[in-house]
Amino acid sequence: MLAIRSLKHLYYLLQTNKKEIEEILSKIDDFYKPFPKPKMNKDGTVRIKNGIIETRKICPSIGRLKEIQNRIKIQILRKYEFQDFVQGGVKGKDNISNAAIHKGNKYFFTTDLKDFFPSVNNKDVYKVFVENGFSPDVSSIITKLTTYKGNVPQGIPTSNYVTNLAALPIDLDLLKLCEGKGIKYTRFVDDLSFSSKKDFQHLLPEIIHIITSNGLRINYRKTRYKIGPTEITGIEVRNNIIKASNNVRMKYSTASDEKRKQSLKSYIDRIKKVSHGEIKK
Repeated sequence: MLAIRSLKHLYYLLQTNKKEIEEILSKIDDFYKPFPKPKMNKDGTVRIKNGIIETRKICPSIGRLKEIQNRIKIQILRKYEFQDFVQGGVKGKDNISNAAIHKGNKYFFTTDLKDFFPSVNNKDVYKVFVENGFSPDVSSIITKLTTYKGNVPQGIPTSNYVTNLAALPIDLDLLKLCEGKGIKYTRFVDDLSFSSKKDFQHLLPEIIHIITSNGLRINYRKTRYKIGPTEITGIEVRNNIIKASNNVRMKYSTASDEKRKQSLKSYIDRIKKVSHGEIKK
């Protein structure tokens, strides 16, 4: 990621100017349209707790702000080359490539981070850019354009890249713990996966401590240590293969809409090809 040291250079890359940025930031509420999105169970049903539908806040941007955020993503954020342990929200990687990294292992620890996007605040984002060599004034403007009400909103073009960058110090601490112990680690947005051919249950307290001591919260309802075949980011991982989950295969067999059925078939075929090494992970 090329460090930007002047606002003039930033505005050139974003195809904008100081006046337009100031106008957008002065009316920032007009450029976001938040709405609640129901959380879903693995079987596709809406998740309900105490009689109330569980939701997450999605906050998509609109208009000129969205266009500028797309420019930030393309001209700045995509230039950063993430290591293979970052599998979510990065071009060329997905839930299938994430699961494939763990095939062939026997012991698995998977967990999910609670409220991952809002847990990354504007100070975290500002720090990311300053530490990557951006000037303070440029870092400040980019932070204001990629955060809303003090946090990273879920649903804007830059959110995955910004949160990935902010989470890197935690990733590196976890990777350091895993190195030399035969443990593979990946993060797919807010899903963390660890696997090994050897039992590593004794390391779980240390893994959890690294995560929580950095201000992140674990969703214990989605936290599991398992021996044998398991599901990672919606993909079944077993022995030396990965395959579509039972839920996906059931949806395929019962799909009545031809377009939907074809889409599921393409997805299942891609999983098979990655599993057999026919296409790059």
